[in-house]
Amino acid sequence: MTIYGVNSVTGNVNPGPVYSQATTGFYTTLPYSVYWKEAFVKTYLIYSRFEDRLANNIAIHNLLWYRYGQRIHLHYNNTGNAANVLNQYYNATDHTYGDKMYLTVKAPYNEVSFGGYFLNSKYNSLLDFYNQNQVATYNSFSPNAGQPVVMNGAPVNNSLSLPSAFHSSYLYMTDLAAFAQDVIQPMRNLRITPGIRVVSFQTNFVNNSSAQFPTSVADLIGHNGDYQPNSSTNFVDFEPSIGVNYKVTPNIALYGNYATAYKAPAGATGTYAHELASTLQPQKSTQYQIGVKAYVKNYGLLHRAVFNANYYHLDDTNEIIPIPVVNHLYSRFASGSSVFSGVNLSMDDNPLYNLYVFSNLSFEKATYASYTTGHGTSYAGLPISNVPAQTANIGAYYQLYSHGILYEPRLWWQYTGAQSIYNSNAGAPSTQKLPSFGIWNASVKVKLSRRYLFAGMHDASVNLTVLNLLNKQYNNFEYVSSGGYYGVSGQLLGLPGAPRSVFVSLNASF
Repeated sequence: MTIYGVNSVTGNVNPGPVYSQATTGFYTTLPYSVYWKEAFVKTYLIYSRFEDRLANNIAIHNLLWYRYGQRIHLHYNNTGNAANVLNQYYNATDHTYGDKMYLTVKAPYNEVSFGGYFLNSKYNSLLDFYNQNQVATYNSFSPNAGQPVVMNGAPVNNSLSLPSAFHSSYLYMTDLAAFAQDVIQPMRNLRITPGIRVVSFQTNFVNNSSAQFPTSVADLIGHNGDYQPNSSTNFVDFEPSIGVNYKVTPNIALYGNYATAYKAPAGATGTYAHELASTLQPQKSTQYQIGVKAYVKNYGLLHRAVFNANYYHLDDTNEIIPIPVVNHLYSRFASGSSVFSGVNLSMDDNPLYNLYVFSNLSFEKATYASYTTGHGTSYAGLPISNVPAQTANIGAYYQLYSHGILYEPRLWWQYTGAQSIYNSNAGAPSTQKLPSFGIWNASVKVKLSRRYLFAGMHDASVNLTVLNLLNKQYNNFEYVSSGGYYGVSGQLLGLPGAPRSVFVSLNASF
């Protein structure tokens, strides 16, 4: 693909230099006249938290909230060969409200919590692809498939109201739960926390295409991305859990936990729009973890040092895995199950009075126990894409107090190990690797004491952060293209990591 894109009507590539990291530079972007994308995201959240004691040993807790979210995605793409999706308009809105209330009862050797919550959401998705320079055509379900659309005796072009590809749908979800949890401490150094939760997931999918695009649907014009009719599901499941913490000594503790959780099928524009509701099941996750924590108050350079090490294992079943397809007109879906296991190590220490060091390391293995496409092909045993085999975060910070001002410089290194990439051309995971990378970051925090604050202020601070301090060039994401955006089938596409970035933030409380 060249930096001048393609002809928006014919789809032919415009001559020019090839657009790639090797030929146009690592951080070069396409001209605005060829490709641009804008995404406006708005979130409004209001909540109320309430806690009170009903008796000496009984407390009530309540959290009530409402959230409104909107994402408007505008996109102009003159790089690929699909001229009919030159302009893209995507508007998604979500209204969510809910309430969680529970009681805590303290008794000898026990602390019992029980209650429930509900969550209700209305998600509306509207997507519209069109090229105002291209004549509209009838789709494959029409007797006039591929022929120009004629209205009032003349051919008409695609537009925002007569798109070449579209979908419009609503997904209503109601989640209900009732739970009970008991903290049992039969002896000073042993704590056992069993729990049980009953969950209910109710969904109602409404195909709104005929109301949003009546002419397109009635006359079979353009590609309708919503295949399925209105449908609903209702799932009820039990989620048991248990945690155990045992203090071997006052400074060493062993712990372990086990839990099962369910997740309702979601995706108004994906899962419910393309899959029969009768075939859906909630995703089930079962995990357990065992570990040890240790605290060293003073020993050599160790001062108030905390160590933690654990092993975890997670099984996910009944997964619905979306498979991207050229130009995002629709998606296929694979079914599967996955297994994650690994080790986490962390340490924090205060070796000198005003010097602090920290580190955490993770080693993870993630594979598909099953991965079956709609065509019946199995990819069981392949690694899960975009999961690094190792990650690390190691750093230190120093605190200096002078004349009523606290200075805190910080330096840390972030490492991301090699990870398998996804082959969109095959619609499956692969064993091809994205190389590992590590970047240095730094920050300086300046916090003012009360003598410098205005009346009514509790605290104030300024933070200067520099990410990718050495301006390292690396790709933090790669995949094999199936065509569409930028590339052609089989090409390796990469997303460069951000160059050196500087952020300044001001924080104050009143």
